[in-house]
Amino acid sequence: MDIKLKIYPVLRITTAVILFSCLCLSGQEANAFHQNHPNVITPQPGPRAQTFNDPSVYKLSSQEIIKTFKESGLEVVNIQKGITMGSRAARETTIFLMPSVGENIGGLISSYSSPKALEEDRKYYSGMNKPSAAPAWRIFQKENILLLISGKVAEGKAALYQKVLEGM
Repeated sequence: MDIKLKIYPVLRITTAVILFSCLCLSGQEANAFHQNHPNVITPQPGPRAQTFNDPSVYKLSSQEIIKTFKESGLEVVNIQKGITMGSRAARETTIFLMPSVGENIGGLISSYSSPKALEEDRKYYSGMNKPSAAPAWRIFQKENILLLISGKVAEGKAALYQKVLEGM
């Protein structure tokens, strides 16, 4: 019992010295230390957070697209901020209707804060389009904007919205 009491302070001091040495060692010294003490594990630095410094990613908003559609004479009515079921990554979304095509038929415009988020949502909505049926969505993209127009809208009419979007 007396031996255990005498050993514990020595172990504590030794452990403290080793830990302090590990924290203060340079790269070469740390490599040499690990060669002599292979069972000591030191944490590796984690991945760096991804940031988006490219201003073009944030260039357009859905409201700017709506305004341009109206100025171009396109049918855009009953405009409202929207939350869509599948699109959780969108920074903001605006829903609009085209009553001349039918009741509750129109589209939505979403803006994104990152290209990755936009691409994920584009894949999500593209997955709704079945090869054997009319498309659920006509999907167009420009910079940080994803424009979805109902598949019930004629291709020619949807192309007018695409042309205005691409001209921005």
